[in-house]
Amino acid sequence: MTPPREIELKLEVPEQALARLTRNPLLRTIRKGTRRPASLVSVYYDTDTHTLRKHGLTLRVRRIGRRHVQTIKRESGARSPLMDRCEWEHDIAGGKPNFALVLDSGLESILSKKLQAKLKPLFETRVRRNVYPIQSGASEIELTIDKGTVVAGRQSSPICEVELELKRGDAADLFKVAGALAEQVPIQFAVTSKSERGYALITGNKPRAVGAAPVAIAPDANCQAAFQIIARACLHQIIANQALARDGDAEGVHQARWGYGGCGPQFRYLAVFCLIRSPGQSSAN
Repeated sequence: MTPPREIELKLEVPEQALARLTRNPLLRTIRKGTRRPASLVSVYYDTDTHTLRKHGLTLRVRRIGRRHVQTIKRESGARSPLMDRCEWEHDIAGGKPNFALVLDSGLESILSKKLQAKLKPLFETRVRRNVYPIQSGASEIELTIDKGTVVAGRQSSPICEVELELKRGDAADLFKVAGALAEQVPIQFAVTSKSERGYALITGNKPRAVGAAPVAIAPDANCQAAFQIIARACLHQIIANQALARDGDAEGVHQARWGYGGCGPQFRYLAVFCLIRSPGQSSAN
């Protein structure tokens, strides 16, 4: 059974630009009755040694009014601004995780009784959320504006972001909508999730330059698909280093330059991939 997937683009927007964003023609045409403002409190669970994070998993319980929703997410491992994750959601009776509902999820394979006993709340996010349904071509997209904070003990940091989630259709339309928004509002692609912000507060780790990562290309992929995978990896490298580059961090500038230049290690994968294709396959693709 194919697990449910969450496909989204995450965008950062300056707080002072939120009013301009809501006046964007894409959002102004949406009837006010379709907007669903809500206050969300999400509690993230893990062990003291961050066992779930090491396995690419996230476990949270979100309170929306009187409703509680348990969510498990599993990272795909691909480095791209387009977040493509497996996601399992269930309504639960209370504010604590219900481990009876982890069947067929990414958590099931590691969830021993010993691990259950060690899982505890590590941090939470508190946001005010506005949701706008958008139609782009044949695609249905949900635009979400989140403003709030992530809190870990006495530590906190602000959240001001936009998410574009593909509900149905072509993922390319997410980039089209992002481009239309960027014409009027100074938004930027982001690759840091809310859970990563929480872990950063706990560990106290400062942002570090992000280098090129190995790129996984299926043996039966054509050149077009290979180029898309590699280009997205380069874009991820640019986005991950843009804040450091703006601050003048030498290594951040260097790694962002490699991503921009397209001369980094990722494109060596494409060159090798094209060389090993048979002449018939290469000319067809």
